Amino acid sequence: MSPDDITIVMQGIVVDDKGIDRSIINNIRKVTQHFPRCKIIISTWKMEPERNAQFCKLARYLGFAYIINDDPGITSKIKDGIRYVSNVNRMIVSSLCGIQLASASFVIKMRTDSYFTSDAIIDLLERYIVNDKFERHVGYSVFNHMVLNYNLFSRNARGYLPYLFHPGDILFCGYKDDVMSIFDVELADERIFKISKHGYFYTIMNYVPEQYILVKCIEKRTGLQVYSGNSQINNKLIVESEMYYINNFIPCDSGNIAFCWRKHKSHYHNKGRYSVYDYSDWMRVYNKSMRGLRTPIDRKFMIKKWLRFS
Repeated sequence: MSPDDITIVMQGIVVDDKGIDRSIINNIRKVTQHFPRCKIIISTWKMEPERNAQFCKLARYLGFAYIINDDPGITSKIKDGIRYVSNVNRMIVSSLCGIQLASASFVIKMRTDSYFTSDAIIDLLERYIVNDKFERHVGYSVFNHMVLNYNLFSRNARGYLPYLFHPGDILFCGYKDDVMSIFDVELADERIFKISKHGYFYTIMNYVPEQYILVKCIEKRTGLQVYSGNSQINNKLIVESEMYYINNFIPCDSGNIAFCWRKHKSHYHNKGRYSVYDYSDWMRVYNKSMRGLRTPIDRKFMIKKWLRFS
C-alpha cells in the first residue's frame, strides 16, 4: 500500500489567546515529517485576518492544505440556572468538511492536539482494512469495511462507565467513504442534554458526542433507531452495542499506532483508561459473538476486569 493513497485530516483549533498555537503547529510538523507522501488537510475555524495570514504562510512553509470553516458554535441548554454545553457540532463540521476535501482512497481523521511518532498506522491499515479477513454480521455492518479506531475513548459496554454505542472520536482510519459517513449526520440540538442516572452512573447527556455521531450514523445508513439515550441500559442493549462495535471498528492503542494525545494525561489525568476496549477485549467479544469461541481467562484479563468494576 502506498502513502499516496492516504489523506490525513487534522481537525480542530489552531489558535489560542496569543495567536497561532505553537503546540498545534508542532503537532502538524511532526505529522508531516512522518508522512511526507501523504496529503495533510487542516480543517479549522475562521480567525482574525492577521492570524489567518500567519496560518496561510505556515501552510505554504510546511506544505499542508487547509479549509477554514464557519464555526457552528456550541450546543447548549439552560436548566435550573445551569448551562450545559457541548462542542459536538464543531467536531461534526470540521471533520466532515476536511474529509470531503480528501482525494485519496483512505483517510486518517485525527485532532490538531495530537500527533504521530512514526508511520506504523500504515502497516495496520493494510493488515486490518485493506487485507481484511474478519467475518462480519451483515445485520450489524454499518460501513462497507472495518474502521481502525483509537481506543480512547471507545467505551467497553460492560465496563464501569457503561456508555453504549460509544467509539473513540479522537482517531478513525479507513476507507474515505466509511470514515466520512461517521460524520455525515445532522447537527445536534439541545435534545442531546438529559440527566440520566442508574446505580452509580450519572450523566447530564442523553448522548455524549461519540454516541451521537454513531447512533445518527447508524440511523442514516440503515434506517434503524438503535438507542434512545443514556437513560436506557439493559443486557440486550449492551449486546447490541458490542455487536455494532466489533462489526465496524477495530480498536488500536497508542503503542500500536505510534500515536500521542497528551490531553488524556494533562486534562483527564488518565481517567477512564480501564473503561475502554483494547484489542484483547475486542478479540474476546469477536471470538464469542462471531465464532462461538471462548478465549481462556488469563491473569491480565482478571486484573483488568477487577479494575473496571472496582
